[in-house]
Amino acid sequence: MGIPDNVPLPEVEIVDEEPPAWLVEAAERGLADYEAGRYVTCDPETFDRLLTDAAAHPEAS
Repeated sequence: MGIPDNVPLPEVEIVDEEPPAWLVEAAERGLADYEAGRYVTCDPETFDRLLTDAAAHPEAS
């Protein structure tokens, strides 16, 4: 089970040389979930809404 080739994934670029620890930890947890096969796919509009809402909840992962 993997991501189909025709699904465009958003690109994320971290430009801060030292990202905040919470961001590094969240990314590591996300990568571990992905490697374990736990992930979701969504359209770009939904993804943007999720990110916008997540910014209001910094403790969320």
